[in-house]
Amino acid sequence: MVNIPQPTSLIALASLGFLTIPFTFRFSTAITWFSNSQIICIDGSRFSDPSNPALQIYTALKKAGCPASPDGKTRTIAELQAYCEDDLSEEKIALIFYEAPTDPPPQGFDMAVLNQLARFSHPPIAVVVGDRLPECRLPQFLESDPDLIANILQWLHNLER
Repeated sequence: MVNIPQPTSLIALASLGFLTIPFTFRFSTAITWFSNSQIICIDGSRFSDPSNPALQIYTALKKAGCPASPDGKTRTIAELQAYCEDDLSEEKIALIFYEAPTDPPPQGFDMAVLNQLARFSHPPIAVVVGDRLPECRLPQFLESDPDLIANILQWLHNLER
């Protein structure tokens, strides 16, 4: 992890030069200021089945240190929702979905899945997209936004209120 001085405000992150380095690195560096919460970034371009990424999301949660489900691996979005709302309810986490612009190429998010994820009461979930998705009910951030990281951090800060 890069050790950089803490900005005096969330908006000051943009002035630290984060816009020229990859999203996940920028974000992993920025999240050090939310030490009592964990932000888990999940690359949707790696979903083998974009219409049912439940198992891959569950695996990402476990790799990030979340406890295993006592019911076994979640194989559907409904099972993932039960796991998140029951077994992770005390975990201070947020999920941010994005698609890396490299290999494999972005495939787009399944709108039905995004809207199912929007129904979760825990954890908070947002998505970083190339263009606004008018039908999506999740909070959205544009990958081209020069204040992307600051806006995400502001969203996270607002969740804590």
